[in-house]
Amino acid sequence: WVCEYYAENIEAFMKDEAVDTGNQKSFVTLQPLGVILIVMPWNFPLWQVFRQAACGLAAGNTMLLKHASNVFGCAKAIQEIMDEAGFPEGVFINAAVSGAQCGRLLEHPKVRGVALTGSTPVGKDLGAQAGRLLKRAVLELGGADSYVVLEDADVEAAAAACKAGRVLNCGQSCIGAKRFVVTEAVYDEFVAKFTAKMKEVRVGDPLSLDTDMGPMVHTRSREEVHQQVLDSVAQGATLALGGVKPEGPEG
Repeated sequence: WVCEYYAENIEAFMKDEAVDTGNQKSFVTLQPLGVILIVMPWNFPLWQVFRQAACGLAAGNTMLLKHASNVFGCAKAIQEIMDEAGFPEGVFINAAVSGAQCGRLLEHPKVRGVALTGSTPVGKDLGAQAGRLLKRAVLELGGADSYVVLEDADVEAAAAACKAGRVLNCGQSCIGAKRFVVTEAVYDEFVAKFTAKMKEVRVGDPLSLDTDMGPMVHTRSREEVHQQVLDSVAQGATLALGGVKPEGPEG
């Protein structure tokens, strides 16, 4: 749908905007930049690319994709879709390069800007490089989003929303709430309801219709989260549920 959205609206988005400056005629005009490097993450490997590419292509740019190395198959499939759609050769290019080589792409004189969805450290590096090169940069970085539950909240609805945020994509989402800030008046009720809902989550094979939550993207990601739990308990947190690695096949 995002492709249809920009196809239907890009003309209005790119329309000149008249500005009253007291001169005979003043206006703001938007023009395509040229080649745009898009550096995309693994957690939503199709949506993230099309969200950037549909807008950029509709505006008249050409797109150079550097996708995450662990979703090479998705990147290849997107390239095939673009080719089948009839784009001329070179309008959309999947660059199968490593993260270390990404900076060299931005250095190329024909690349006029970069759009990144990724981690804060990578954003700092690419943002600094883009600034040094005087190239446009749009950076969507990770965060520690909070979900605030006040004393007048619908606690049942809040617990359900927090569960959804933690289970969606195994919690591997930049827009999912990562910290729950709960007022004392509803704290006990929230903890009880949220814990009960998380107990219902079925962890298992991601290809099974009976599974609510599958594995994380890497074994190291699971180890990091498990260590965070252990460290939290060691520093005084109360363990309401879990605290052990779920059973399941390795690899």
